[in-house]
Amino acid sequence: MRLLQLTAGTGSFHCGTCLRDAALVQALRALGHDAMLAPLYLPLVLEDGLDSRAVHLGGINAYLAHALRVPLPRFVQDWLDSPRLLAWAARRGEMTQAHALGAMTVSMLRGAE
Repeated sequence: MRLLQLTAGTGSFHCGTCLRDAALVQALRALGHDAMLAPLYLPLVLEDGLDSRAVHLGGINAYLAHALRVPLPRFVQDWLDSPRLLAWAARRGEMTQAHALGAMTVSMLRGAE
């Protein structure tokens, strides 16, 4: 069976949820499944260091797309989604202000209109 485990990622620190997701994928692989772990917003920080897998919905890019409501050029989107930039931004301090992200969450759930 092919399985995909989506996880948020942390960018700069070890996160119990990400470690749990990575352990789940390893256990599924040990059972013979084709399992993959995909970070969404920030790169993963696993026990052996920063994971360099592509981020599928970079946090900076997603926020700017919602805030600006203008499509950014592809090369800018690629730069904003780079694991190194996301990890750097995550180290800069408190990035999540949940009260300010409600509208963005609703917009993402609605999808393209």
